[in-house]
Amino acid sequence: MDNKALKIGIISGIISSLIVIIFINPILSFVWNVFIAFAGRIHQGYVDKIYRNAALSDRNIIGVAIIIFLLGFMAILLCLIVSLIGSTYRQARVIHLGLRVFNAGILLAVLLCALNWVVVVSLTTGVTEISASFSQRLTVLAPAIDEHEYKIFRAWWASLRGLND
Repeated sequence: MDNKALKIGIISGIISSLIVIIFINPILSFVWNVFIAFAGRIHQGYVDKIYRNAALSDRNIIGVAIIIFLLGFMAILLCLIVSLIGSTYRQARVIHLGLRVFNAGILLAVLLCALNWVVVVSLTTGVTEISASFSQRLTVLAPAIDEHEYKIFRAWWASLRGLND
């Protein structure tokens, strides 16, 4: 057995462990803490947006989701048409490069529309559930309270700004 190779292996293992413990671990911990704080703020804003939209319950968010879906679908169709046209004109390199850039832009637009559509649909679902829950609870409570208290609860609901309210 070669003792020199074993010593080099042990020393390099210790050095790499120290590098990880001293440099890489604090950096990764800092990045993770920043990510957690940032994600928490995004989530809180998202939940507050659901409650704000629930307070404005007479809005047509589903119509917006359908429009976004249709725009994304039209972008996909446009991308396919441009690709078919581009395949017939492959002789000109400039046109081909322009079509590739255009297709990449359309693909990016489609991905952004899809992401936007997912967000709008999840917001709509949250708003619908929260509004239905409030209306159902207020309907159950209505016989036990007078008209003034009923109006106070409706006014409180209309002034909602977030989860804390």
